[in-house]
Amino acid sequence: MTKLITAYLRKTNIDKFGVVASLICAVHCSVLPIITSLLPLSGLSFFEKPAVEFGFIGTSLIIALYSLIPSYLKVHRSITPSLIVLFGFSLISFGHLSNLEYLEAYTSTLGGISIALAHVLNIALLKKA
Repeated sequence: MTKLITAYLRKTNIDKFGVVASLICAVHCSVLPIITSLLPLSGLSFFEKPAVEFGFIGTSLIIALYSLIPSYLKVHRSITPSLIVLFGFSLISFGHLSNLEYLEAYTSTLGGISIALAHVLNIALLKKA
């Protein structure tokens, strides 16, 4: 049974999707402060809305939970990817909740990159198992 679960987790692209979603989030957080003044002119001002940011965060969280928990419980038993994801979401949360706008871009970008790296590590651990 464990071999079937391992094979399924290896074949699914949830971690790859997690890498992409996290990197999109990181790019969004790093580029948004630079192009904020141009968004209304381009028709992309909806990217500034909190709902979009929380949509990115929520999607990344759901993907992380969906991929890392089964991988940990049923395959590699390494807590490292989960700790990296926790660190990444902590950075993002700190950036959003601190009310220090100059820090938010940095902490959110680093958080998104951390989450992407956790998925890459999870992929490597699944291949190794």
